[in-house]
Amino acid sequence: MGLSFKSILWYLSHPCSYGESFRKVWHAIRKRLGKNTNSLEWCRQRAVAIEEVITKVTGQVREIEWIPSYTQSNALILFNFAEYLEATKVVETGVCRGTSSSGILKSISKRNGLLISTDIPMPELYAQPGELVTDDLKPFWKLIQKPDSVALPQAVKELGTIDLATYDSDKSYNGRMFGYEIMWNALRKGGILLSDDINDNYAFRDFCKNKSLEPLIAVNGQRYVGVIVK
Repeated sequence: MGLSFKSILWYLSHPCSYGESFRKVWHAIRKRLGKNTNSLEWCRQRAVAIEEVITKVTGQVREIEWIPSYTQSNALILFNFAEYLEATKVVETGVCRGTSSSGILKSISKRNGLLISTDIPMPELYAQPGELVTDDLKPFWKLIQKPDSVALPQAVKELGTIDLATYDSDKSYNGRMFGYEIMWNALRKGGILLSDDINDNYAFRDFCKNKSLEPLIAVNGQRYVGVIVK
């Protein structure tokens, strides 16, 4: 996705985000130039339905209380993982309207848990990140509006060992590899790392290969979701 004029103004007014904005622009340029760096075929060969991935990991699919447009997000799979892990400490990068965040929060709120989300606003898409997070869930949620390079270490430091991590922010190869490493190192044994849009590039595949991990891949509409269990 390109950057709108409003987004550019936001980045310019937040110096700590300059590195993130440069990566987004470079990623957009590479896509426009048609560089064959996506892992779409690799994903297609391995992908199964989201419900099948949930069942393989947790043994069953738990129904989620209705959330607006949750079928177009990762809310269902994240809710199920949080329930299975009895998660109380979760890190999320990329919030947008907060549908997936709400799925996590509907689980961890039962155990007085905490979700720390990181995001850089995209003014052309929404006014505030997490606008779908309802007031009853907000006591269990903290939002850090800074680039991953700053926000992720801050989130992990605050939570310590985490139960569940979900990545949906900087889509560049290097951005993903940076985020995966921090999240993976913070995960407890048996914890789960999920990454959205893994068909964009080979970062998820390479991370799994480097760690000798066997991922599960779910298809969600036109997107592919990667899952690894520690």
